[in-house]
Amino acid sequence: MTLVEAKLLEDGMRIESDSLTIDAHAARTGNLYGALKAVVLHPGLCVAYAGRVAAAQHALDAVGVRPDTPFSVEEVERTLLQHHLSALKETDFLVASLTPLPSLSVVRDGTVVRGLTSAYVGLPSAHAAFERAFAMADIPQGADVTDDSLLAARMDSAIRAVIEDPDESLVDGVPLSVTVEGGFLYATRGEMRAGASQSIPSHQWTTLRFGGAAEGGFAYVVCPAVEPGVGAVGVHFHQGNLGALFYPTVSGEPIKFSSVTLHGIVIKAGMKIQ
Repeated sequence: MTLVEAKLLEDGMRIESDSLTIDAHAARTGNLYGALKAVVLHPGLCVAYAGRVAAAQHALDAVGVRPDTPFSVEEVERTLLQHHLSALKETDFLVASLTPLPSLSVVRDGTVVRGLTSAYVGLPSAHAAFERAFAMADIPQGADVTDDSLLAARMDSAIRAVIEDPDESLVDGVPLSVTVEGGFLYATRGEMRAGASQSIPSHQWTTLRFGGAAEGGFAYVVCPAVEPGVGAVGVHFHQGNLGALFYPTVSGEPIKFSSVTLHGIVIKAGMKIQ
């Protein structure tokens, strides 16, 4: 299972998801697997899912939208509903569209619910935890709570809180964000965690040590495609020099790279990623 959250903003929308199988343990053992749960199909279309991955992959293939092809939101919803029913309602979908106007809809419980300002697919308990964390996120004094950048930051904070919540063990891994900049595209992000303690002498320049995998050190960088509408994300894990390109419309499995630097992922992926 997973969690994908989406909210309409003043100038577009924001989508946050976990990745579940792209986690610290997988990175350290070299066992990189999984799939994107929010898939950008077109500059104006992103489809997210929760449930059976194989069923979702078949549904995305059936939608058949490419970055340079026109699409009908209603037709996309009909296709996803058919596959939702074929999967015995065990795979749900979230449809985010920018055309003709920004809109959110959800395919769940055998029907399509349209006209939403916020939506989610995944575990209801995780959604409740997300909403609590979103409401409790720090807001600078005097800030406009309707400001898009603040809303996006609160969503980012909330998905991280759910991922760190031990009571939501089925929501895990690297958080991924979809934003709008000339169309849907993934946001660049990274994280570094120290695996060992270190003493810092006073009044002395000291090189910080974050430790290797054996010490519990963990660092990753998310490298999305540069062009809007391309559903591809490269992830590099520093400690193991491991990487993967997640590109579900090209391959149902991640394209894995071992003994590779961050720069090497960009070269080996053979595409323009940040």
